[in-house]
Amino acid sequence: MVKLLRLSTNNGEGIFKCNFETDIKFNKNAQLALRNVVFQPDRVAFIVSARNGEITTQPISTDNTNPIGLQFVEVGRYTMTNFLKLAQEVTNTLNRSLQGEDVSGNDDAIFSCYRVRDNPDDVSKFEIIYRLSPITPIRLDTQRFFSLSPAPYNIITSTNDGNGRDFIHVAAGGTSANDERYRMVANEGIGLSKGGGIFYAQIYDSAVSVPAENNGFGIGLTLQIRNDDVDNPTTTNPRMDDQSQNTSIPATARNFEIDFQDINTNYKVRFGGLSSSPGLADSGIAPQNGVVATITKNDVLMIRVRTNSNSQKVISGHVAQENPANVGQNPVDVVTRNLFEYILTDEDIGNEYGKEILGSLDESIKFTPYIFIRGARNNIKVANIRFTPDTTVDMEEILGVGVNPDVGFFPDDDNHPLNIDKGLIDDGFQNHVPQVRPERLFQSVSGNNGNLEQDSSIVIGNELGSILGMGALNRNALETQFFFGGQELDEQHRGGLNYDDLDDGDIHEGLVGANFRFQFPPKFASRDFYMIESINLNLDSYNSQVNVNTTGGATKGDRRNILDTIPDGNVGINVVEYAPNELVYVDIKNSESVNLRNVSFRILDEDLNPVPTFGNSNMTILVKD
Repeated sequence: MVKLLRLSTNNGEGIFKCNFETDIKFNKNAQLALRNVVFQPDRVAFIVSARNGEITTQPISTDNTNPIGLQFVEVGRYTMTNFLKLAQEVTNTLNRSLQGEDVSGNDDAIFSCYRVRDNPDDVSKFEIIYRLSPITPIRLDTQRFFSLSPAPYNIITSTNDGNGRDFIHVAAGGTSANDERYRMVANEGIGLSKGGGIFYAQIYDSAVSVPAENNGFGIGLTLQIRNDDVDNPTTTNPRMDDQSQNTSIPATARNFEIDFQDINTNYKVRFGGLSSSPGLADSGIAPQNGVVATITKNDVLMIRVRTNSNSQKVISGHVAQENPANVGQNPVDVVTRNLFEYILTDEDIGNEYGKEILGSLDESIKFTPYIFIRGARNNIKVANIRFTPDTTVDMEEILGVGVNPDVGFFPDDDNHPLNIDKGLIDDGFQNHVPQVRPERLFQSVSGNNGNLEQDSSIVIGNELGSILGMGALNRNALETQFFFGGQELDEQHRGGLNYDDLDDGDIHEGLVGANFRFQFPPKFASRDFYMIESINLNLDSYNSQVNVNTTGGATKGDRRNILDTIPDGNVGINVVEYAPNELVYVDIKNSESVNLRNVSFRILDEDLNPVPTFGNSNMTILVKD
C-alpha cells in the first residue's frame, strides 16, 4: 500500500514543517520516496575562502616583487540576492589598502577611494573605479555640499573680515542655545570619503560665556543609514525635520564629535559605532588659541578617515595646536593632539548595496559630516571649514544641475561659479592637517603628464576575478591583474587631466580617477546540488563529502537522513523542478509502527547548509508499507 503526502512551505529557508489533523501511520519497515519537488532557491554565486579571496595592490617601486598591500575579502557565502554585497566587500578590501601617509611641507591634501560597482554603460558588468578628491570648502552661498536647518534656524551666515578670510557665525539676532538648532549637514547623497578623508574647521574667534553649554561649536560625523527618516525615534539622520524641527541632533545620529565650548574648557568628544549613542566625554585636552588676535595659529578641529598599520579602517579625532613649548615661532610650531580613535567594524562600514534585497540601498551606510554653532553672533566664529567628499559621487549629483562639458571643472575665469579660491589656512599654519597624496600610483619622473604609473596594479586571485567577470587579463593562471599604466586621470569621463594641475591655485570640484571595466558579466556558479533530508524520521542513508581540511581528495562520511539528491544544472533558471525518472525508496529505521501528525523535511545544499528560498515550495512524498 502507498500513501501520498503533499507538503508545502513558504518560510524562506527550505524547511517543511507540516502538521496534519489526523494521524499518519508509518508501519514497521516502511519506505519513503521523493515523487517531486519544486522550489525557487537563492542560488549560491560564490564562496569566498582564505584561499581565493586574496587581493594585493602594487605601488610604484624599483622592486615590483613586493606588494604594498595584501588584503583578504571577507570570508562568506554570496548568493544571487546578496551578490552585490561581494562587490562591496571587494570595495572595502581595496580601500583598506589605502595606507594614509602624512606629507609635510605640502599645502594640498588629496584623498582617494576605490569602488566596485555596476558599469553605467553596461549594468550587467562590474567596474573598479579609483578616484581622487581634494579637500573642498563648504559653499554657503550655494549650499552645494551642506544645507542649513529650516527656518527659523537657518541663520548661519558667512562674513569676510576684510583680510581675505571668510568665517561663519550665527546671524544678528540669533540667540545662543544649548542644542544644535543652528546646524549645517551634508546634503543627501554626499558623504565623507570612505577610502581616506578629512573634515576640519578652525576657531576664528570665541568668547567665554555663562553657561558654557550655551556657547561654542562642534563638528561631527554620523554613520547614517541611507534613507533613514528624520522623524524615526532611533534615526541615524542628523538633519532637522521641516515639521517637527528637532532642535537637538538625535543621540543615535551622533557617532563621532568634537565639541569646543570656550578657551577655558577642555574639548569634549564622543565616539562609537552604528546607533551606539555614545555620550559626551572630557578629552583631557585644553584649547591653546581661540581668539581673533591669534587667528593665524588658532586651534583646528579634525575628524579623519584612514587606514592603520593593521589594515583596519579607522575614524579618529584630532586638534592641531601651536606647540605651547615653542610659542611664537614662524612658521608656527604645530603639534597634533589625538582626541579619540575608533576602529570600524563590518557593521559600521555597512553594505552600500543593501544587506538583504538585491539592489536595495535602504541599509547602506554613508559617512555624513555636520557642523553646529551654539553661541550667539559675537560669541563664536568658525573659519577654514573643509572636507573631502565621497569620491564616488558623480559631479551632477553634487552640483544638483546639469554640467556644461564645454566649461569643465577647471575654468581660468576667477569669477566663474565653479572656481573656488583655495583659501587654505594662513601661510604660517597651513601644514598642520594630516595630508595624503596618492604618490604611490604616479610616476615621479618628469614628463609623465599625469598618466598613472605603469607598474602600479591591482591583483585579484584568478578564481575571484573570474567570478567578477574580469576575463583573460591575467599574467598567469593564478591571478588576474589590472594595471594603472596607460590610465589617465579622468575628470568624470570628460577628458584626461594632467596630474600637475592638482598643484595649481584652485580647489577642483571635479572628481578624478582611474577606471577598470570588466570584460564579462559576473559568472555565477554553473551547477548546484541539493539534498532532501528528513528531520523527524530516521532513514537508512549515508553521506560522504570531501574534507576541506585535507588534501588529495580525502573524504569523510556519516549517516544522514537523506531521502534523495537533486543534481541541478539549470544555469540561469531560478526555479528548480525535480521529479526522478524512477522512484527510489529508502527504508525508514523504525522497528515498530509509529503514528505522526507532523512531518518535517528540509532542503540542503552540497555542504549541508540550509537553502534560502523564495515564495512557496512544494514537495510530494510517497510512503510504501
